[in-house]
Amino acid sequence: MEYLCKLGIHLGIYFNFIEMTVKFCFGNARKDGTKNLKIRLKSKGKDKKIAIPGVYIEPKYWDKPNNRVKSTHVNAAAYNEIVSDYQVKIVKVKGQLELKQIDFETAYKMLSSSSSVNSIFEFVKTHCHDSSVQWKRNTLGTLNACRAHLELDDITFEDITYENLVKLKKIILGKGLAADTYNNYFRHIRAVYNLALKKRATYRDFQFDKGLMIKVNQHNKKLLTHVPKDIAMAIDRITIKSKHKSAIGYALRDLEALGFWLLKFSLRGCYGKDITTLSSFDSDFNYDYMVKYLNLQAMQKPVETKGSSHFIDHKRHKTKNVMRMWITLPPIGGLIFILKRLVANTHPKIAYLSKEDLLLTERQLCGKKGNDIIRIFKHSSEDYKTDENFWNNMNKHLKKLGLYSFESARKSFNTTATYLQIHPSITKTLVGHTDKTIQSHYNNYNDARLVKSVQEAHLQVLHSFKMIELYDKWVLKINELFDKFHDFHVGGGSTVVYKHQYLLLNDIMKNQSTIVDNMPVFKEIYSLNEPN
Repeated sequence: MEYLCKLGIHLGIYFNFIEMTVKFCFGNARKDGTKNLKIRLKSKGKDKKIAIPGVYIEPKYWDKPNNRVKSTHVNAAAYNEIVSDYQVKIVKVKGQLELKQIDFETAYKMLSSSSSVNSIFEFVKTHCHDSSVQWKRNTLGTLNACRAHLELDDITFEDITYENLVKLKKIILGKGLAADTYNNYFRHIRAVYNLALKKRATYRDFQFDKGLMIKVNQHNKKLLTHVPKDIAMAIDRITIKSKHKSAIGYALRDLEALGFWLLKFSLRGCYGKDITTLSSFDSDFNYDYMVKYLNLQAMQKPVETKGSSHFIDHKRHKTKNVMRMWITLPPIGGLIFILKRLVANTHPKIAYLSKEDLLLTERQLCGKKGNDIIRIFKHSSEDYKTDENFWNNMNKHLKKLGLYSFESARKSFNTTATYLQIHPSITKTLVGHTDKTIQSHYNNYNDARLVKSVQEAHLQVLHSFKMIELYDKWVLKINELFDKFHDFHVGGGSTVVYKHQYLLLNDIMKNQSTIVDNMPVFKEIYSLNEPN
């Protein structure tokens, strides 16, 4: 009886095994006698044949024991390269089917290199919920541009071919577009395709040969940067062309755009999303505690908290690297203070301050629940459309004033740091780049000595770029056109101001605590005039 039970088990396994077939076979003969090589997939009553594209031979040339095309066939080498790839798939699929790791339909998709979704647009919209809004927008934008260039109704996984990528390259270069444009498209397509393979939305393998990219000599590439004179001339160009309300608003936005360029440079080349997410709640000290303390009606004894009010630990939007930024370094505080109020007038729907807030004193503002003294916008950086619309509008004003886009602020900052011969590792830390060299395993940038070196380098760059003079010129232009923000200029010039700040830095680094009392800490941040 025991013997019969064991025999039954073995027979069950045997019959289960023989009803599953994954092997090469042939289709019907064509007029010339050749047949298309196929794969037969049979399992649990389901039976399908998958054609191998382009492989047509007479059965006499097929070496069945070795699953190869015989060497006597004229195209044996080329065919066997294709057959070899499919043989690897057969072994993999057969093993997974036997272990019940995949079902019949998945096996079919793997062998036929098909996709659960055919359109790459559909894949991005339905399978990329864990990707950022910006990544999805950039990817869809790339796909739309490529679809237009190639004159396709849609872009499917099958459309990603060597021939189509070569064609796209020729079209883009033929239209006089930059090589970087094509390379950018190539990278986006490669990234979304590899993500689809990872998520098993497609089983169609495609090798993105680097040879498909266009080699660009970065050494000869002209970077768009500015020198202080460019910014000064742009400020001089701002005028109110008429008494009409629209002309006044346009001049305000000109001033706003220049102010944001100065702020981005002063904050070590931050991008728009970094400015959008600036927050006092990222301060080195417990800013939240300070706000709650100041909301108490009765006078309280001063309280000492850990951390310095001079620094914020801002997480850079692109790399997520934390940048310890010297927020009280002039003219950062003055730029933030004025820009908050300009945005409240020009873009009230996205401004952190309402027009009602503008009527309050600084003391009243600081007493508001959860008040953030350095936040300029109320919208989240995830609100991609709002953010993009604002910075695109500001870029138009920069262009009208003869300047490059806001990206030039970052490149100008980095170029100035290189001119000053600041160590590359310090420069990377300044701008929030990830250090991919071996030094990243040995340099501790949280060491107080290196933190100080980074802050000194920040000061050097602002000094070299004459940031105090540019800020004062900007403020005086606001005084001239709108009769606002009088006495908000710093004065003294960059040499005097930054020499004083350099001497203060030792004390700032040593004193890692903040006294919270009824005299708000924001007075330090907005101390615009050089102390006596």
